[in-house]
Amino acid sequence: MGMDVHGINPKMNKSKKQYNIYLKWKDIYWNVKENEKKEEWEKEKETFHLQMDKYETDNKGVYFRNNCWSWRPLWDYCRKIAPDLISRELWNSGHHNDGAGLDADDSKKLGNRLMEYIADGRTMKYQEDYRKESKNSDNKFASYPFDVDNVEEFALFCIESGGFKIW
Repeated sequence: MGMDVHGINPKMNKSKKQYNIYLKWKDIYWNVKENEKKEEWEKEKETFHLQMDKYETDNKGVYFRNNCWSWRPLWDYCRKIAPDLISRELWNSGHHNDGAGLDADDSKKLGNRLMEYIADGRTMKYQEDYRKESKNSDNKFASYPFDVDNVEEFALFCIESGGFKIW
């Protein structure tokens, strides 16, 4: 299980037209096509996934995903550094895939704050402390990784998402 975070009004850096196979099949029920010409369909699926990944990389505000193990410490960190943007209620909802999120202004503020904390080393210090604490065998969160690169990826998503919802 994981968290799928969707941009509400993402900044588009590349036109959707460049991803023709992705657009063609993005809303299909995949099992409907499984029985058709196997070789052709496998090739089409491979192209679909490559284009989907490229589309999401080129347009960072469209979609962000994390498994629950990575999401929980990331979202906790967001709350820690931005309690003015993430209320206790929103923080709690953000752990439950229920469509909670931030509007465009607050999302951009969160992204910029995350980038500021990365730039001045506070996020790296937090990562080091987090990892030291996680080595404690009594720590129930030892399996939940925290990584600066993941924070940066989420920050860029927040800045370009136009607001987001967590599903």
